Amino acid sequence: MIVECQKCGAPLSVVEGQRLAQCSYCGASSQVRSMRTAAIQTPPGWQPPAQWQPPPQGYGPPPPPYVYRPPPPPARGGGAGVVGVMVAFGALAAVGGVVAAVAGARGGSMFATRVDPNARPTVATVPVGAAPLLRAISGIAGGSIRGGSIDTRCRGYFPVAPQFAIQVTAPQQVRLTTLASDDLTMALRDPSGTWRCDDDGGTGNSPLLDLPLAPGVYPVWIGTYRQRLSSSFSLQVQAGPPGALPFASGLGYDTPPTLGVMPHSSAVTSTSRMGFAGGPFAASGLRSDCRGHLPLAPHVVLRTTGYRRVTLTTASTRDLTMVVRDASGALHCDDDSGGATQPRIAATLPPGDQQVWVGTYSAGETVPFTLTAVSEPGSATAIAGGLAPQARPTVATLDLDRGPATTMNRGIIFGTVEARSVSASCTGYLTMAPQLRLVTRTPRHVTIAVTSSVDTTLLARGPNGDMVCADDSRGSSNPLIDADIGAGETTVWIGSYSPSRRAGFRVQVTAQAPSGALPVK
Repeated sequence: MIVECQKCGAPLSVVEGQRLAQCSYCGASSQVRSMRTAAIQTPPGWQPPAQWQPPPQGYGPPPPPYVYRPPPPPARGGGAGVVGVMVAFGALAAVGGVVAAVAGARGGSMFATRVDPNARPTVATVPVGAAPLLRAISGIAGGSIRGGSIDTRCRGYFPVAPQFAIQVTAPQQVRLTTLASDDLTMALRDPSGTWRCDDDGGTGNSPLLDLPLAPGVYPVWIGTYRQRLSSSFSLQVQAGPPGALPFASGLGYDTPPTLGVMPHSSAVTSTSRMGFAGGPFAASGLRSDCRGHLPLAPHVVLRTTGYRRVTLTTASTRDLTMVVRDASGALHCDDDSGGATQPRIAATLPPGDQQVWVGTYSAGETVPFTLTAVSEPGSATAIAGGLAPQARPTVATLDLDRGPATTMNRGIIFGTVEARSVSASCTGYLTMAPQLRLVTRTPRHVTIAVTSSVDTTLLARGPNGDMVCADDSRGSSNPLIDADIGAGETTVWIGSYSPSRRAGFRVQVTAQAPSGALPVK
């Protein structure tokens, strides 16, 4: 790695993990983490010049009469911590495309200001195919490019060239996260040009991206939250079949339930089980809005025939949480919706086996509980036209109770399901999975607005299964839904007016404070 001496500006080569560097020209010693990074990797075979001529201020041209005579190089011992210098700044453009040097009138130079999605990855290209994948790859994070220059939602500082390229040859659910001692960030660019960024979505200060990826090449940049910092890290790449759950939880999805199977097949079914809640696995590893600590094996499997509306509640003297993985692979989490300190999950579940975990809010507890499941057949609109309301949204799940009042997200339109199969008043073509899921514990008034370069449509399904559609709102081809939603989950589809039309879009969701609102009508 190449860093700059804080005193004279000389480029110095340091080894990974080195904490202190001494300049072999001016003799100044500085912490490596506080020095500016010029190149993530030291180019092989370079030789230090005989002398270094520092600029008087910043990186402007040096005065002609001044020539700095370096002192004898310091003694070198112990292997680690050896400091060297590379050729003058005019040659930095040859460092793997990481630094761009622009010659001025007197030979000055400046750093690149944007990342290069077409640059060769500096660490590795990771192939992802039809088979599951688990890899850990080491690298160095950080650079001089501000995340805000990539996308307004990106944080941190990135190198010009990506460290990795994820080469997807078959549709996969791909999870990327890092292990490091510093606060890192991550940016990914898909083949359509859409950026996905994350800061602290993983464990601690680690970024996390868990995305369904279509075939293509996805450059990945790992940055540092702080400027002028470089940090070693390990990137974990995990891939599984489309629709798979996030991978970090450690839960045993194939493990038999400890309390058995609860069949729900008649018109209205109510069953209960008694057991002990709690375990070693943090539910936040599944998704950032999940709470509590879970056992390895699910407590029960709720077996349903057809789409059914199911309500799951617990009774206990302690603070409990709940996680449900339904038959489609979608995840449902709750903490205190059941009143006091008890969870409650009410959702329309697809036919098949739904796995249920009951956790404790605090770690290290084992707490007795009673789980009750009440189900009734789901409404026809839950599956109209082949839509899958309980599938994991392709863009985001928004917690209206905990998140900001206004959020902005981006995505890609590519619809094949005709919207009028849901209702004669709906137009356009939708994807089977929704783009957004809005979660709230209290009724709210929401505004959902879509902007795109193509004609788009909107469909929202409220917690009670009611639907509302929008096409050309506000006198343009961009739709808007302005409505009251009830407590629970509201799913949102964004469609194109023409079938199989691929285009980018932005969707803005604004939620007002709770009021006496009614469900979507």
